Amino acid sequence: MKIGIIGSGKLARVIATACIQEKMQLNFVYSKTKSRALKFAQQFNTQHIEHIEDIPKNLDCYFICVNDDSILAVAKSIQVNGLVIHFSGSQSIDLLNIHAQYGVIWPIQSFSNGTFNSLKEIPVLIEANSLTSEMELRKIANKLSNTVLVVSENERKLYHLAATFVNNFSNHLYTNAAKLLQNNNLNFELMLPILKETVRKIETLPPFETQTGPAIRHDQQTIQTHLDLLKDEPNAKEIYQVMTLSIQNIHG
Repeated sequence: MKIGIIGSGKLARVIATACIQEKMQLNFVYSKTKSRALKFAQQFNTQHIEHIEDIPKNLDCYFICVNDDSILAVAKSIQVNGLVIHFSGSQSIDLLNIHAQYGVIWPIQSFSNGTFNSLKEIPVLIEANSLTSEMELRKIANKLSNTVLVVSENERKLYHLAATFVNNFSNHLYTNAAKLLQNNNLNFELMLPILKETVRKIETLPPFETQTGPAIRHDQQTIQTHLDLLKDEPNAKEIYQVMTLSIQNIHG
């Protein structure tokens, strides 16, 4: 299977690494930043295409690994005959509809550190414009991951929204907690065991059943103590109040 990659960022590197592990042939990389494309090409032993109009037309697959806002522009800029794929969880498959064969592969994972060497244990969602395209997508996705699901666009977007809550929003809460402790010369690393225990519990129980804390217990004195401690942190205080009210509403 001959593949071209458009993009040279963290996602592109993760996908390229996984493809090489599965003996899929990387034929080229294109990036609007030439220096990054050259570095990528050297790292993955492939050729660098300098101009997007020079992308070869007859490969099996074209992986668009760029930020969400750039997918449509890239899709319109390439004239190819193979299967065109983007890797966004939130963007429509129809961004690619100027091509005959197209689809989406979305690994449910955050690649902020770019250190993943394999996608085998990461669930992958796929969506295709036709049964023919879906068959090809399955072949690719099954090489990359042990867990592949065919979903609708709306289902994929809902999974992406849920991932935003469990990954992006939770990490923002960690950031606020770390800032609070660091501003008072305290050690955030002491929070790591409770973080690990939270994840461990929801591996076997629904998150609704594992909720603890002053909000669900309606411990008003504790809640007020916390709010007093946040008097000089208006942003964190607002988050605390919103989260407390949300927990109390959900749990009655």
